[in-house]
Amino acid sequence: MAAGAVVVTLAGVVTVVVTVEVVGFLLSLLEPQPAVNELRAIAAAMPAATETRRAVALPVMSTPISRGAMS
Repeated sequence: MAAGAVVVTLAGVVTVVVTVEVVGFLLSLLEPQPAVNELRAIAAAMPAATETRRAVALPVMSTPISRGAMS
């Protein structure tokens, strides 16, 4: 009789663990993953980065590097 009780108890524990895992998995599907959030943030920042790059003027060198190095 004790062996039957142990089997029933183990079956109950396994059922609870599996149920908790399945519920956790289903809840994780409902919320966006961190990688998805990062990709969305990068996609949102790309137009702003492009505009900033166009607006910044780069300095122009008046002396060629090869001439300056030989002097």
